[in-house]
Amino acid sequence: MIVKQKIKQLLLSEMPDIAPNSVSEIERIQENSFRIYRQVDSIFLKWIKHNDIKGQNEIQKYLNSLNPDEICIPRLLGQIRNEDGILGVWEYLDGSDLRENNRSRIPEAFRALGAFHLRHVSQTGAESEITNSIHASISDMLDYEVRIISKISSDSMIQDCRDILRILESGFVTLTHGDIHPGNLILSRDRICFVDWGYSRYTLNFSDLGYLWDRDICNEVPEGWWMIKEAARDSLQTYLDAIEKGSLSLRELMLAVMIRSQLYSYSNAIRNELKDAIIGCRKRLNCLIRVS
Repeated sequence: MIVKQKIKQLLLSEMPDIAPNSVSEIERIQENSFRIYRQVDSIFLKWIKHNDIKGQNEIQKYLNSLNPDEICIPRLLGQIRNEDGILGVWEYLDGSDLRENNRSRIPEAFRALGAFHLRHVSQTGAESEITNSIHASISDMLDYEVRIISKISSDSMIQDCRDILRILESGFVTLTHGDIHPGNLILSRDRICFVDWGYSRYTLNFSDLGYLWDRDICNEVPEGWWMIKEAARDSLQTYLDAIEKGSLSLRELMLAVMIRSQLYSYSNAIRNELKDAIIGCRKRLNCLIRVS
């Protein structure tokens, strides 16, 4: 109740047009996110603390790079800064995500994503989401990333991985979303919209395909509702057509995307000391290299 009261006071002071009449109109959605119910259009609020790197990044990307006229995203209506952090104020998207329903429309999201990527091609360095390091080129980044499995792999396996990843050098540096899974895809007013841009960065465009998994290539599927399996091939082909690279080998590119997703998973497992996850990553990497 104290947090809701503070939100109401901040809105009354800085954005009175959308301030609620009562704290009872403010619904807590998650720990730091809220919804204000209104008759015409509801409001989405996110309380972003000073040490919330992801939240701070999302605000900056909205202010500097994201445009709702280019891709369907909730509009940022404002931000209120105070000594405790930032209150981000967005329009609320009425609709539902694609975790369970309307999954057949996932390829449509990747078509829109591809068009967005083309608009934001950058000549800057590539910031790896796997190692959080910045590299002068995509090739340099891939060389560096593949070395993270040196503790569980032979030199020949590392070289095999790098050879498979070579096709990713046909990509480009762009502004990526960073977390494209069905929970961040919202079907609202018959449009697929993208939410939660906290992991957005300028890096390899194919980084946004990391949840695609083709079971016909490797049936050792990572567990989790966030994986895109049934629509993986259609999503990849639709994306390639959108970035005007439809002639690339679908299988070779899918294999490379799956290998790189396991490098990311392995890096995360090492960072958090998840022994079972490390074993799973090694098993899937072996599966992917065998079929290459």
